[in-house]
Amino acid sequence: MKCFLSSLALLLLLSSCGVSSEKKRGKSQVVGRSKKNQKQALEDIKIQEAKQADIPIPLSATSLSRQYHVDADRVMLGYRDYTLSPQKLVTFYEHEMERLGWCSIFAVSGYESMLQFAKPDRLCIVSIRPQNGRKSVEWVISTGFLGKKDTA
Repeated sequence: MKCFLSSLALLLLLSSCGVSSEKKRGKSQVVGRSKKNQKQALEDIKIQEAKQADIPIPLSATSLSRQYHVDADRVMLGYRDYTLSPQKLVTFYEHEMERLGWCSIFAVSGYESMLQFAKPDRLCIVSIRPQNGRKSVEWVISTGFLGKKDTA
């Protein structure tokens, strides 16, 4: 039941990714599209990707730096690829996440695919959607801790 509630919470986090940056407040950071912020956004994304070392990213992927979400326990980053199909990306995550020790919780495929993986203390959701008339694919990876981390 606890895993289900945690999964639901992270799904709600994904659904809020379309909220404008003016509505985001508190400890989280949302970087808009201005050129001044893009350089800092790219540096921040590199740091967050390093924190997600156990989550694979295809080599052909490019970061979507226009918006991301980071706080102490959650990270959400977006990517785009012009060479992989949505189905190949689903297959990539199913194989690579298992190889890195993640357990598949569920997978839903349709126009948009949603994959959920878990480790003992973490949850990861990958949402994959074709773009531009299926000429590219974009996906969002959202990770978070299931329980409170010890800060001592």
